[in-house]
Amino acid sequence: HIYLRANKTFLNIYNVWRTSKSIEDGLSSIKDSLSVPYSNGELINIITRLIEYNFLSVENEKAACISKISLENTYDQLYYEKNFPYAIKTDNWLNHYKNQIPIGTAFEIGIGTGKNIHMLLESGYEIHGIDISGQAIRDLQNSFPTTKCSFTQADIRSYPIKQSTYELIVCSMVLHYIEYNELVDIATKIQNGLKPNGYLFVSVLSTKDPLNYVESSENPYVKTFFSCERIKELFNKLQIIEVSETYTFEPLRKHPADYFGLILYMGKKKL
Repeated sequence: HIYLRANKTFLNIYNVWRTSKSIEDGLSSIKDSLSVPYSNGELINIITRLIEYNFLSVENEKAACISKISLENTYDQLYYEKNFPYAIKTDNWLNHYKNQIPIGTAFEIGIGTGKNIHMLLESGYEIHGIDISGQAIRDLQNSFPTTKCSFTQADIRSYPIKQSTYELIVCSMVLHYIEYNELVDIATKIQNGLKPNGYLFVSVLSTKDPLNYVESSENPYVKTFFSCERIKELFNKLQIIEVSETYTFEPLRKHPADYFGLILYMGKKKL
């Protein structure tokens, strides 16, 4: 009975998926066709597995949308459960360089838990942050109800950054989730978003991070691993303040190893 019900579910998904014009229409129609209630996240996970095993075919536009929704759902669950595979702490380089970075407005891409907010507020910044996770944004709005902070659920790939607006832009542990061919445009709008003399801090997974050595099925989300040269190439309009490759021990990270391989970058927009 269980196998028959599963086969019927997969057949319904297959039939609806073939004829749907968009991801949103497809998910809505699939839910209407099934007797068992599924969340969007559960359906996306099922569809992703069916695509991986070649039971479903998908064009590039749908594949990109599925990847985005899947990443969003994964982080919604992570921020809801708060069972993080890493310690929540301020980025050390922001503390190290805080006397050099002009005070004003800071923009954090992938703001997540808001690990840098307290330090930035104490330093005198106003902060705007975006994150792909709606759960993260709701948590931050509840935790920081001050007019000095504003938060928006958004994907940096489509988010318009206002030019010459920010004294500081922070992009901590975000860019490795994006395909490299998309990063050039993102890097351009990040650099354009800085005011003259504004600073950019970036941290990303390096080519020596342990995730770079596992099968893609075990690492469905990380799309780009970085070297120092690659990060300098991306942000070539800025003056390099410091760039470094590091290994950071992280006991909370159980898979695939208890450390991170990172590239850290600090750049400055010339006057």
